[in-house]
Amino acid sequence: MVLLLTPVIGLLMSSAQASQPPITLYSASATSTQEELSLLIPNNLDPGFQSISVSIIGSDNKVNQKTFYFCKTLTGNINWNNKCPDATVLVSQATLNAISLRTKLPPYNPRSEPKKTTDLVIASLAAITVASTTKIAMGKSAPPSSSKQQGYLSQVAKGGLLLGTVLTGPGDKLRAKQSKTSVAGAKLTALSTRTSAASPLASRILSDGNYLRATMQRIAHLVYPLALGIGFLAAKSVSYQAMPPAYAFIVMFLVIGIFDSLAGVLTVLSFGLLSVVTGHVTNLSEFLTLMGISLIGFSPILLASVFRPLRRTTDNFSSYWERVTDYLVASLLTGWVVKQIILGLSGLSGLQLPITAHAHALGVIAGVLVIVRYGLEDFSSYLFPGHMSAIEPSYRDQSTKQYLVRIIVQIAVFLLVAEPFLGPSPSLWIGLAIFTIPLILSLFNERLPKSQAISRWIPKGIIEMITMTFAGFLIARILNWYPQSATGYVLTAFVLLGIPGFILKLLPLFADEPSDAWKESSFGKITYRVGGVVALVLLGYIVTTGIILSNNL
Repeated sequence: MVLLLTPVIGLLMSSAQASQPPITLYSASATSTQEELSLLIPNNLDPGFQSISVSIIGSDNKVNQKTFYFCKTLTGNINWNNKCPDATVLVSQATLNAISLRTKLPPYNPRSEPKKTTDLVIASLAAITVASTTKIAMGKSAPPSSSKQQGYLSQVAKGGLLLGTVLTGPGDKLRAKQSKTSVAGAKLTALSTRTSAASPLASRILSDGNYLRATMQRIAHLVYPLALGIGFLAAKSVSYQAMPPAYAFIVMFLVIGIFDSLAGVLTVLSFGLLSVVTGHVTNLSEFLTLMGISLIGFSPILLASVFRPLRRTTDNFSSYWERVTDYLVASLLTGWVVKQIILGLSGLSGLQLPITAHAHALGVIAGVLVIVRYGLEDFSSYLFPGHMSAIEPSYRDQSTKQYLVRIIVQIAVFLLVAEPFLGPSPSLWIGLAIFTIPLILSLFNERLPKSQAISRWIPKGIIEMITMTFAGFLIARILNWYPQSATGYVLTAFVLLGIPGFILKLLPLFADEPSDAWKESSFGKITYRVGGVVALVLLGYIVTTGIILSNNL
């Protein structure tokens, strides 16, 4: 959740700005040579520099035009002197590409486009709610699971690796006389086990490359010095400044991080440390920029493993159906989230960054890489299940004290990231409560009343994503009915858009283990699969085109 929090706030505060099309405010035939016009400036007019043009077509068809320039501030005031101290003046992509110094990059105020910012909030909160209602995949093998269990996203909470009992594969037999793990691999496994209780995330990262170590053995460890080298070259390319490197380097970050998140950590760690030691991280904006870049380097595959399990036993039609779903859902959602993270970098840094123009392309690349990663996981699970089992760490449960420390850290990160954007406003504290209450209640999960009825009706997986997006769409519509300043719009949206996710994070705490007997009937199988196809099509539509269009609000 600490990882996921950063893109939430960044996305809340960022958007790609487009010019607002002209609006006809008044049209009539004049009845005198001196006529008074009464013009009402629309409440939904974007903040920033604007103008009103008055055109008069005479009886001789000659057009006389005069333009009046003004500025709408973020607080909703109209300045007829055309002075706008809080406006964001966007520059062209070519201009941004030519800038090599962070200090020369033009400033960016994300509240300049509140509706488009709201669109990004809806998208990011929908993805994050799906992820946060399922525990981060720990990487250990779940007990042998029947076909009726394999469709559940909740299985990720038990480890995210839905494996059977096959312990020897074709590759294992060829290497029967070889060690199933290298010294370095054994040390990483031991370290992953030791850190699992204190930091499940660190433990998950350490064991993420096990499929490569099982398949390639010692050669797999060559990726780590390569990752450090790429991080160094990327930092050097921007003169060690806290700013995103060129598009090609970001693609390298994605490739390395999706194939092995530990290598991704080393890449962004090398990049970030060089910025710090050379004195280029001197304020919060620069630090947050590095945080956003770091997410690109190692979080995509962790999110993919939360959305759908990385590995799954496939021994019948139902399991193959679920595996295809794993590929599609993980690819779509991960690519979408990566796109939002890229778009959020300008909001985090407070600067116009050229990399945001490539957000869509990078999201597509991330989605394709996730498909390749899932294929490699299946390849390794089929050929080397024995080797993979040998290097799989043993995970330990967190104590209450350790979990409390995690909550404190998450709250600190929330305030660190949100306060510069929201300020000490009521929205900040309400948002903090919405974020914290489910975390606190989860401490008492075993004592809370449970109901199978709640479990049966809680939207899960794709349905949860669609539910969150549709709820956000309705809230955005309602907000548009009550015009307010750009600042007020963003602060209100931040609170209201968090409520659906808050509810969906609370409900699982009161849900009992569901019964899936209905899926085993002929009617249930057909309903589940047809409904799944429909839901997947809707998800694809949301991800590729979006159902929330600002210009239609």
